[in-house]
Amino acid sequence: MGIHLTSSGGTVRPGSYGLLTLYGEHTLGHGVRFERMVLRGTAHMRGGTAGEIDCDAGNIVCAGEMRAKSLRGQGCLRVSGDAHCGVLDFVGDVDVDGTVRCSGDVRLVGTLNAHTVSACDLGIEGTVHADRITGRRVTIAPFESTLLARHGITRYTDPSVVETVDGSTVRVSGLRCQRLCGTVVDVGANAT
Repeated sequence: MGIHLTSSGGTVRPGSYGLLTLYGEHTLGHGVRFERMVLRGTAHMRGGTAGEIDCDAGNIVCAGEMRAKSLRGQGCLRVSGDAHCGVLDFVGDVDVDGTVRCSGDVRLVGTLNAHTVSACDLGIEGTVHADRITGRRVTIAPFESTLLARHGITRYTDPSVVETVDGSTVRVSGLRCQRLCGTVVDVGANAT
């Protein structure tokens, strides 16, 4: 698609890139397109369409709607709009003002805050807050770790709060929910 760029900070100018490897803090200019981005720092974006994003302890701050083939890795994702992707496989904190819509699967260990979440299969280990979650298979459970609790980090074990969960197979624990719909529903410990 384009050139490969490795940068240790600054602004990435609009254009087509094959591989972006970003260290430090960056601002991606409007119109930046890439096949793959490896992020080991912070990237500020203004929405748009992206290829594959691999976060290696990275932070993404996106003003507006975000579209990506895949979003994988660990760190923090903040989108002030909707987030569309093929796959979301992430460890950390995901905060989306609108809808998270994945054509594939969502696998998350951490926190997820969004208006609605939809994917084929959803596996969330941690805490989720949403109005609606929809998928073929939905699994929501608190993240169990004595290491985090020992250091006072409890936000991943807090109860999840979702108004409606829809799926063919739904397995939940540590969830407060008004409506669960599914062919097979398994309600575990601390779910109300």
